[in-house]
Amino acid sequence: MKGNTHMVIGISTYANYIMLTGKKFDILDIPICLAFSVLPDIDTESSKISSKLRKLPLKIIISSLFLIFINIILYFTLIKKILPLYCIALFPIMVLFLKFFSKNKILKKISLSIAFLIIYYILLKYTKLGFTKNILLFFAILPYFEHRGFSHSINSLLLLAIILFPIYVIDNTKQYYVTALLSYFSHLFFGDIFTKKGIKIFYPFSKKNYSLNVFKNKKIYNNLDIPFIITFLTITFLIYIKLYKKM
Repeated sequence: MKGNTHMVIGISTYANYIMLTGKKFDILDIPICLAFSVLPDIDTESSKISSKLRKLPLKIIISSLFLIFINIILYFTLIKKILPLYCIALFPIMVLFLKFFSKNKILKKISLSIAFLIIYYILLKYTKLGFTKNILLFFAILPYFEHRGFSHSINSLLLLAIILFPIYVIDNTKQYYVTALLSYFSHLFFGDIFTKKGIKIFYPFSKKNYSLNVFKNKKIYNNLDIPFIITFLTITFLIYIKLYKKM
């Protein structure tokens, strides 16, 4: 499935969760939802689907990563003044590295990992952020797994739940924890499991693919994103109508 389809499924799942539980909407939930709904596809460079579909989620991930990377470096150099100013030179170095080696999959993966590790080191040395910062180590290793391998398994979801758990124990960030896991879950079990290839739920303990694909018609299957977007938006609309009538 395309990255945009996963985002729609993620947002729809989040909206249904908010309506059915009566939780308050938080604007910060939206970027969290969008990010974690496509996060499993960080390993997408090793997939065998077309290069066009393969690059789309990766471009989103790279753009988001470097936006975070730039903001962190600027914050610690110009505002906190903890890091030396020459650290700003990391921006053009990383950009040039990606530009000149963008066609080399291994070097691109290495550059992503380096960026995550640099951010992790800064947070480790200059902040009191707890165990949650280890999610950056999780991001750093994901590109090296086969597509729909570890990142598309229940084990990656459990690992993510453990890494992010410190967020859950804080009352005013508890909903962010739920939103992140729910969005990641939606990618696996409301999206890719319905494709013909399915997902390796118990990877790396088992490499068996599990699929709930019910579309036997090749024409429908090749345009799977459209019916899924319509289906999830329809479900969200029906839930809204039902709850609205009770008010």
